[in-house]
Amino acid sequence: MSLYIYDRHGKLIFKSNNPLEGWDGTYKGKKLPPSTYAYALSVEALDGVLQEQNGTFTLLR
Repeated sequence: MSLYIYDRHGKLIFKSNNPLEGWDGTYKGKKLPPSTYAYALSVEALDGVLQEQNGTFTLLR
């Protein structure tokens, strides 16, 4: 699994290969403002099939 989160300017603000780790809405220890963010998720299933998804979401505080 690979999860990448980008800000509205395309800057990578979070990445993880751990399926148990999620993003807490911070960057370098500071809370990010409410805004629209983009994500890219790639998951390889046990049968070897690769599934990819990307989109946007709004962070609310």
